[in-house]
Amino acid sequence: MGSDEDDDDGGGQGEGGGAPLSYLGALGWTFGLSGLTALIAVAASSLRPGGTLDVGTELLATGAATLTLLVAIARVHSPSVELSELVGLRRVPAVLVVLALVAGAGLVFPLAHLDARVAERFPLDDELREYLATDTLRQRLLLSVFAVFGPLLGELFYRGALFGALERDKPRDTVVFVVTALAVFPPSAHALFSGLAFAAIASHLRGASGSVWPALALRFGASVVGVAALLTRHDDDHLPRNATAACVVAAGLALLFFFVLARRGAQDTAR
Repeated sequence: MGSDEDDDDGGGQGEGGGAPLSYLGALGWTFGLSGLTALIAVAASSLRPGGTLDVGTELLATGAATLTLLVAIARVHSPSVELSELVGLRRVPAVLVVLALVAGAGLVFPLAHLDARVAERFPLDDELREYLATDTLRQRLLLSVFAVFGPLLGELFYRGALFGALERDKPRDTVVFVVTALAVFPPSAHALFSGLAFAAIASHLRGASGSVWPALALRFGASVVGVAALLTRHDDDHLPRNATAACVVAAGLALLFFFVLARRGAQDTAR
């Protein structure tokens, strides 16, 4: 009888006091992010001379759309929970953040090499090639800023808000899979391996640690190495085979230690 009363009192609300987030709802928020980003980008680019879309405008649109939907998800699904808590900005041991950073940095060139092999079959069209041009210092700097902050905004949305809202009443393993799939939909031929790998790893880091900081560190490590290669014009993805193997080993060991330490920390907390 007591359980019936509890069910009635709950009124179908989640633990955060709002409407539970379904997997279909998470897909809807994902489409909402894409649509709102495109809408803001079109509006912002129309204010530019010639109405062209550049990387700076895209970053502005991505940031505005992401922050708007973070607040919207919190209001709809977890109004009684602090946004920082929903997103997963919880403290974790510094060693976990460092290990995630190392893993991200180590995976950049091996995954980029695989991406390049796939992209050879799908050459860039002229419009996209112009958009990604780095012929001038300004273009390289703009693309570098986007390469750093774009993935971090994505982590706050997918491994942050969506993961936190879904995890409240759904199995964590399923949430990891769903959030990974949403983050790489639709897949890009020019980032096929890196997009899937980083999304999957980031989702597992979020699930194992209970915090979004390791996922952010993973992306930041990858972005910093990629930007350094871009600015020094060493972004041709050609590393000696031994160096590529060393990067893979370093990233693999970092992830292994991460999950061992994260599991041990979870067991200590449970006691």
